[in-house]
Amino acid sequence: MTVQKFLDFDKSEGTKQQYRIALKQFFESINKNSYNYEKKDIKEIENDLMTFYNYCDEEKKYSPKTKHLKITAILQYLEFHEIQISKQTEKLIRRSIKSAKPKHIKDTPSKNTLKKILEYGNLLEKTIFIFLATTGMRKGEMLQLKIKNIHFSDKTTMINLPSEITKKNYPRITFTTKECTNLLHKWINQLPEYKENKKRYSFSKTYDKENDNRLFPISNQTLNNHWDKLLKKSNNLHVLDGRKTFTIHSLRRYFIQQSNEIIDHNYVNKFVGHITEISRAYEDMTHEKLEEKYKKLENNLTLFDSTLDKEEITEEIEILKKENEQLKNQMKEFSKFITNTANKEIDDPLRKYECKEITVQPNGKITITDYDSINEKFYIIDSRDRIEKIKEFNKENIKRLLKVAKEQNKEQTIYFR
Repeated sequence: MTVQKFLDFDKSEGTKQQYRIALKQFFESINKNSYNYEKKDIKEIENDLMTFYNYCDEEKKYSPKTKHLKITAILQYLEFHEIQISKQTEKLIRRSIKSAKPKHIKDTPSKNTLKKILEYGNLLEKTIFIFLATTGMRKGEMLQLKIKNIHFSDKTTMINLPSEITKKNYPRITFTTKECTNLLHKWINQLPEYKENKKRYSFSKTYDKENDNRLFPISNQTLNNHWDKLLKKSNNLHVLDGRKTFTIHSLRRYFIQQSNEIIDHNYVNKFVGHITEISRAYEDMTHEKLEEKYKKLENNLTLFDSTLDKEEITEEIEILKKENEQLKNQMKEFSKFITNTANKEIDDPLRKYECKEITVQPNGKITITDYDSINEKFYIIDSRDRIEKIKEFNKENIKRLLKVAKEQNKEQTIYFR
C-alpha cells in the first residue's frame, strides 16, 4: 500500500504531517509494515485497528480528540485503498472515543499571565507568540506561512492564508496589531542572519536557506521547545496528568476569548477559520469590513504597547495643550473684565434704570433682578420661564461668572440690557 499516494490526495500540509505520524505509529504498534498490507484478512485488519486504539488509549494516554484524529487517519487510509471494515467495529471504536472524558484541563492564559510569559522571550519568540495570539492562526498554518503572505500597510497589517496551508483547505484573511507589525519588521530584517546561522550550525547538510521563504523557518519541535523554555522561565509550566495546561494552542483560544468580548463571534470564526453554516453567510464580507472589525479588537489584543499610535496621540496632546493655553488666557481676560464691571459704579441713573443684573454666589445660587419703571423700584424676577430664557441667553457669561465667584469666594454681578 502506498502511504505517500494517500497523503498526497486532497490534504493540507498540516493534515499530511498529522496523518503521516498516525500511520507510522499504527504500523509500529502492530509490528507490521505497509507493504502488501491491503492483502491482509479483514478480521486481522480489524484486530490491528483495535490494537492501535488500545495503544493510543492505554500506552500513549492520548486525549479523546487526539485519539479521534489518529483513528480517523487509519480509517481514511483503509478506505482510500478500498478496505472496508465492519460497521460494528468502526462504531465500537468511535463510541469508545466519544464516551471518553477529557484527560486534562484546557486553560487559557490571562493577558497579564501571557505578558509574564513573553517578557522572557527573545525577538523570535516574542514575534511568533504575539503573532499567534493576535491573528488566531493555528501553529501549523503559521509554520507554513511565507513572507509574501504578509501585506503591510499604513493602516492594518493583513495576513493572507492560501487554501493549501489551512486545515479545511479554505482560504481566509486575518490581521495583526501595530505592536506585532513592529516586531515583524525587526524579525524580517534579522531573517537572513538567522537562516545563515541555521544552515551553519544546525542543518548544514539538509537545510536549503535559498528556497526556504517561510516567515518563520523553524520546525514544529523547535517551536514547542521555545514555548516550553518561556513557560519554565516564567514559572508557568503547570502540568496536570502529564500534560501542560498552557500549550501553544492556548494562544489561539486567547485570541478567540479576547475577540468574543468585543465583536460578533461569527466574525471571530471568520478570522480563525472555524467554518460553520452561519459563518458561511460572512463569506462575501469585504476586506475593508473585516479590517474595520479587527481594528475594534486591536486595543484588547495589544500586550506590551498599550498606545496604538504614539505619533497620532502625541500630536493630539500637543493640539490640546495649545487649546488649553488659549482658553486660560481668555479666562484671565474675561476675569479681569468681570471684576472691573462688577466693581464699577453706575453713575448714570437713567442707564441704571435700563439695566437688568445677574448676581452669582460662590455656592452657585443665581439671582436675576429687573427694574419696574411704573413703581420705580427693583424686583427679583421669579417667573420660571423668564429666568430660564435669561439663563439660556447668558449661559456662557454665567458659567464664567460662577468660576470667578468660586475663585474669589465672593458674589459677582454682571449687567445687561
